Amino acid sequence: RFTYLLMMISISLFAAERAEAGIVEDLTEVAGEATPETDRMVLFNAMVATAGVNATQLSSVAFDEEQDQRVRWIAIRVMGQSQESSFIETIERLCDDESPVIRIAALSGLADLTPTTATNRVSLALQDPAIVVRGAAADTLALLRDIRAIDELETALGDSSNWYRGQSLWVRPRIVLALGATRSSMALPALSRALIDDDSDVVDAALQALRTINGFDFAEGRSRDEHIRAWQRWIPANL
Repeated sequence: RFTYLLMMISISLFAAERAEAGIVEDLTEVAGEATPETDRMVLFNAMVATAGVNATQLSSVAFDEEQDQRVRWIAIRVMGQSQESSFIETIERLCDDESPVIRIAALSGLADLTPTTATNRVSLALQDPAIVVRGAAADTLALLRDIRAIDELETALGDSSNWYRGQSLWVRPRIVLALGATRSSMALPALSRALIDDDSDVVDAALQALRTINGFDFAEGRSRDEHIRAWQRWIPANL
């Protein structure tokens, strides 16, 4: 009986290894460029449809630091688009991965998987040590369009980590655009302050965000400075 048990364990382990190998091959094909894009999308969608069945293998690949990051990225996106709630904890853990690339993938995966509840976790990434992750968090929040992120976005806009040697960094305009994406008047005070920012890109983003929220602007027949002043008059009168 003991010999039989060992044999069955060996068979199970072998089957699991073969299954994972097959998953890696499929993920590698989707991540690569040798296969035509349409075929890769078909394979990707097929993996999404069967993600629940292959949950163990997908999770294993996603956490494997020795695996190609492109392959890990695809595994995370498959899990995110699967709509399988069993992947929530896995993707949340990957939001803390050592690799910024994987943290970005996890933020996108979490937004795909739980768009109504992902805001809090994605907002935390606005404080990530890697600026590329902070930028991805802002972009993801823009897609989520959740007013619950407004306070965190406003805080991030003023955070010292988003300056370098006194220079405003590229992530700040993206934070402003995420404020506009909420389409909420609750973002107007933050955007009003953004209109007088020293970074002209932040100001331009604020003008775009205000148009997104209100559906109009004051640009016609006005110079840029006149356009800004028009908003500065309008915002306090309409809060």
